[in-house]
Amino acid sequence: MVEGQSVDHMVLSPKVSFYSELSPAQRVYPATVIGVMAKFRELYKQASLSKNYETLYASNRNGLERPATDRVLEAFYPVIDKRSPVLFKSEKVLDIQRVLTLQNDLGFTLMLADVKEGWDVINKIKAANAKTFLSLDLPEEKKEEKKDDKAKKEEKPKTITDLEKEALEKRKADFMAKYTAQPSTFQKAGITFGFSTLSAKSKDIPSNLRRMIAAGLTEDQALAALTTNPAQLLGLSDRLGTIDNGKMANLVISDKPYFHEKAKVRYVFVDGVLYKQEVKEEKKGDKDGKKIEAKGSWSYSTETPQGTNTGKIKLKNDGGTYSGTITSNMSDAETEMKDIALDGNKLSFSFDYKMGTNTVKIDVSLTLDGDSFEGSMAVGTFGSFPMKGTKDPGL
Repeated sequence: MVEGQSVDHMVLSPKVSFYSELSPAQRVYPATVIGVMAKFRELYKQASLSKNYETLYASNRNGLERPATDRVLEAFYPVIDKRSPVLFKSEKVLDIQRVLTLQNDLGFTLMLADVKEGWDVINKIKAANAKTFLSLDLPEEKKEEKKDDKAKKEEKPKTITDLEKEALEKRKADFMAKYTAQPSTFQKAGITFGFSTLSAKSKDIPSNLRRMIAAGLTEDQALAALTTNPAQLLGLSDRLGTIDNGKMANLVISDKPYFHEKAKVRYVFVDGVLYKQEVKEEKKGDKDGKKIEAKGSWSYSTETPQGTNTGKIKLKNDGGTYSGTITSNMSDAETEMKDIALDGNKLSFSFDYKMGTNTVKIDVSLTLDGDSFEGSMAVGTFGSFPMKGTKDPGL
């Protein structure tokens, strides 16, 4: 859904920033975060020397060797001249502190990207005058215990292990509260921020925004962080951020206020081109008013960059508690499904998939319609892919 016939047409403004992150290389230098920081310093200082030499050579070439061309070092020139900021991916508090140290040592203009744990260093961020983009990714919300389960636990005397678990759960809850309230905390500190979707799953963004609003951010402030603030921070306010004459018509139209839990996007304009969204109405049961049943064997397919992936989903229902397995044509093994939930006609679950030496968590969200379903499969940071399937006959 991008206007433009080529990659160049899709780029609104090139060289807005110099993207960097502290991710180490695999098995080669720099293989540690400290090594990455050292390499960044080395390249920055080499670029400064190279730029100075080019300036000297341009003013008087007599007796001087022609400067060597080095695209890596030349990429730093706009940063050294402060014509372009460094946009540093900085999720954790330690990442932020390390990036701020680099900025203090070298003096470049800084943007912090995809910040997840910045509440303890707000004063440092403010003092550095760093432009900030807060992550729209949030930890999964813990489901509340049923009253019956809670009552059963309270009947038994608490052991030391129980008390330790309670203390751990309290620390987790306190951390979650800070995580969710981070935008509100930045707002109260007077820091203008935009939102980043770099590590967020698209299906979670609306609910995560509602959680942030419930934690103290107003709807107007949330809307500004999605529109006017990022346009201002990126220097694109003359083209984006507001609905105005002469600006790009990038609009989203929903059938209810955007932050409403039941809001559905109906129309999207990309650079003035209209895209109508097909929205299926939610079904709470079948035609006879019966509850939708997901148990059985389902055949599915999903389109990925590697091609079409097919397999089976087998679901069991034990008194309202679902369990099951999923297979794939890329592996013969049956993988256990986790966090299976059926809400009306919405089925969701997750499972782990091994990619070489790494394990990736895959989140699946489906809408059931009789003996078929449609939905998506979110594969970590690799993106989200369409998924559809049908129920196997007789099962």
